[in-house]
Amino acid sequence: MREALRSLAGDDVWRRTTPVSARGRVERIGERYRLTLAVREGSVTKERRIESDSCADLGGAAAVTLGLLLKRGPTADATSTEPAATSTEGAPEGTTPSSDPNTSTRAAVVGQTKPRANPESSAGDHQEDSADASDSGRARRLRLSLRAPLVSLDLARLPAPSFGLGGGVGARYAAWSFVVVGRYLLPQTLWAEQFPDTGTRVSRFSVELWSCRGWRRGPLELAPCLTVGVEHLTARAVGPPNVIPIPQRSTAALMGGAGALHYYLADWSAVFLGAGIGFATARPSLSIAGLGEIGRVGPVQVSVGIGSEWIF
Repeated sequence: MREALRSLAGDDVWRRTTPVSARGRVERIGERYRLTLAVREGSVTKERRIESDSCADLGGAAAVTLGLLLKRGPTADATSTEPAATSTEGAPEGTTPSSDPNTSTRAAVVGQTKPRANPESSAGDHQEDSADASDSGRARRLRLSLRAPLVSLDLARLPAPSFGLGGGVGARYAAWSFVVVGRYLLPQTLWAEQFPDTGTRVSRFSVELWSCRGWRRGPLELAPCLTVGVEHLTARAVGPPNVIPIPQRSTAALMGGAGALHYYLADWSAVFLGAGIGFATARPSLSIAGLGEIGRVGPVQVSVGIGSEWIF
């Protein structure tokens, strides 16, 4: 904001004899944003309210409003919106009002109506800088997140793809996010080659921590992530009555990396798309009593998922 004011009003405005202070507050009104800007010049305090579809544009509008105020110098009414009258009373005969362009500029400024923020004229050449500053200010605070519902597809760990459902909770601060995600993978049956009607039914549940650093541009945010988690696997034999369904259980740690893409529908809502790869510390054997081993779980887990994320 200070850089924008220096560009609009010059460095001399910081050496004013009349103190000027400003306080702004941005709040969401439905699908729009409202800036309430309170300006105090001397003993006079006035408020202006500016609305826009974009929160970023309000920063540029505030810089323009304050820049014009600082350029015109101290006045009796710091935020007057009434047209200024040019008077010749007391001027020597034969003279005309001053044609000094600075005087004309000040009169035009005092006579202006309240500006409305818009992407083309309010922010001007500083729109991109204001947008970046607004995004940074909005993100640089601790916020909670809920990732649900989440639909996923797992590959490589078992012979056939596994579909899963899940969700997660986490926190975001600045460009960093930390989310704990739980997923239940639908059961899958592995059949024995020698006995087609006999097999092992496998179900899995995993909990992972995603630690991500995001880069956002407009509504899109791309984030590389480190993941660490635990997977619990349960296998139970299925088949003829003589097959004993003794459950087998195994727990393995998962470590790897992932990538996350967010498309923000609003500041508090986004569509999430993620893909990752994890390496397991255990490869349990799947066996049936009396028949021996019928398969082995793979060491690598590849997963993709899509869902919604809600930010509070």
